[in-house]
Amino acid sequence: MLRTHQIVFITAILVLLCIPLSYIFGFKDRTEIKGVEYQYKLPSLQDEYWSNRQFQTEFEKWWNSHFGFRNFFLKTKNSIYDLFNLQKIHSGFNNLLIQTETGHLIDRTCISLLLNDACQVDIQKLGEEFSYFFRQINKMNKRGYIVLGSTKAHLYREQIPKRFKYFANPRCDIFEEWEKMLLSNKIPYLNTQKMLEEMLQREGIEPYSKAGTHWNAYAAARVTQDVVKNLDLGVINIDSVEQAKEETLGERDLADLLNTWFPYYPDKSFPHVRLHANRQLGKKIALIGDSYAGSLYHMLVRSGASLRDELILVSNRLLTDDEAKKIICEADIFIFCSQGTSLNYPRSSMLVNLEMLLKFLPIDPIKKPIFYFSEEIFPFDVKGISFAEQWGRWTESKTVNFRIPILT
Repeated sequence: MLRTHQIVFITAILVLLCIPLSYIFGFKDRTEIKGVEYQYKLPSLQDEYWSNRQFQTEFEKWWNSHFGFRNFFLKTKNSIYDLFNLQKIHSGFNNLLIQTETGHLIDRTCISLLLNDACQVDIQKLGEEFSYFFRQINKMNKRGYIVLGSTKAHLYREQIPKRFKYFANPRCDIFEEWEKMLLSNKIPYLNTQKMLEEMLQREGIEPYSKAGTHWNAYAAARVTQDVVKNLDLGVINIDSVEQAKEETLGERDLADLLNTWFPYYPDKSFPHVRLHANRQLGKKIALIGDSYAGSLYHMLVRSGASLRDELILVSNRLLTDDEAKKIICEADIFIFCSQGTSLNYPRSSMLVNLEMLLKFLPIDPIKKPIFYFSEEIFPFDVKGISFAEQWGRWTESKTVNFRIPILT
């Protein structure tokens, strides 16, 4: 006769087999998964695909994302991982979220920033581009500033699980490399990584929630304070910090992606900040970067330092040509702000948008000799030059077409 544990084991196997098979007979998996997943297509069976093993690889990807009751099993697996704190959770949007020893959730991309053998970005080239950009806007009586956004992985690196911490000895410290570059080029900046580390050590105040990837409201307020002060625009005062159950800056964005049966609530409360500016800044400010730039936007508005129509927020998206031209014309201050992972990614939105803005700057004839046009040439039929600015017109490409009427 079968023993009890054998019966349990066989029953479990049959259940696992029957659930996916029931999908074939019309039962649908109504389990909802949060996050955006890549949709793999069923590959076509061809000789060349089979011989180079591309079919097998693509089929495995398709099967892993389409088998019956896949979402149900995904949530169940994640719940088991969370229950036993296995510190490695598949989030359901084709990524990994890591739990630290104290329950902080950290995105895998932030962990990978600690494992770099070399910097991915060309620091010297970035220094030249930012230096040129800041020099040119200064000639236009405009100003620039760079905010190096911190990451949870750097701030809580001692709490990272041992199997990750063992390899966390990067040869490229991206914050150190950026600081050297900014100092050598005399570019004004704020390193929030150092600032928040000191805040955590001296004040014992957590700058991040356990369940999110962004600064909490208090840390965002402190960073905004320093930015406004360093730019000599005024003073932002923090009147009070209260604790509430409701989040204010999306401090649960990672926890919402865990996709477990029981919601992950490691934070008992979130800081709510009351703050005010001593005066309105009265400047048109362009905030260019990722969601960290978005938190500065909210704090400037909440403090009364800026009105919404005085701020231009470009967060996690790429500028169009027309937008770049408009920002160059209208903005008085350019603040670039991105977190550590974006600082080490050559195609991050902040760095790509910098290249876009460089295209529409007034030309420095000594540094970059290039032919440009005055407004007087506009009456002719011309293609390939920009709209008129106070410093003239410049070429949009290497070719300009003129159609000039000739009197006969």
